[in-house]
Amino acid sequence: MKNFFILFIFVFLVSCPVFAQDYASLYKNQEQADFKLIQNIDPYQENDYLEYAWAPYPLFRSNRTLFYKGGVIDPGYYLLVPKEMKGKKYIFFKENGKVKHAVPVYMTEVLAPNFYDQHIPKPVKTKRQKFCDSAKQKFYNHFKGSKQQSPPKSFITTEVVDNEYYELSLYYEQTKYRALFKLKNN
Repeated sequence: MKNFFILFIFVFLVSCPVFAQDYASLYKNQEQADFKLIQNIDPYQENDYLEYAWAPYPLFRSNRTLFYKGGVIDPGYYLLVPKEMKGKKYIFFKENGKVKHAVPVYMTEVLAPNFYDQHIPKPVKTKRQKFCDSAKQKFYNHFKGSKQQSPPKSFITTEVVDNEYYELSLYYEQTKYRALFKLKNN
């Protein structure tokens, strides 16, 4: 009986197509943004930048044209800002402080508390860079009134899937946001 049960589970897992990602249907079922921003300004931008000395969002460099339902993202530099609008999650592509594109997120995941320490490579620094960092840290600790806060941890990965789709994964704080693009507009 035990062997039969193990065989049944094995056959089920092998024959079940649920575990494979169907990027064509994910892209087809993507919804466009159902909101308009006044003069392409993020309404919560002031709150985002209030506690930080510089932008708390990662900078993304796109070297190819990306297509999504609702627009085309040209190659260039963009700040990627995860936002929730009307109960749906989006990644705002910001350029010069203005929202250029609002791309829907098809999946979010919660990250482990020690994800960044285990999976993100640490930059290799020279002795001079280490000295400058420690001096800067001592300066900021001496003047506590500056209230400078380091930005939240973030990371970006991209991957070409099925030779025609481009998946962007934005790791921001303790959440992973995934967005799907097409490489060719067909």
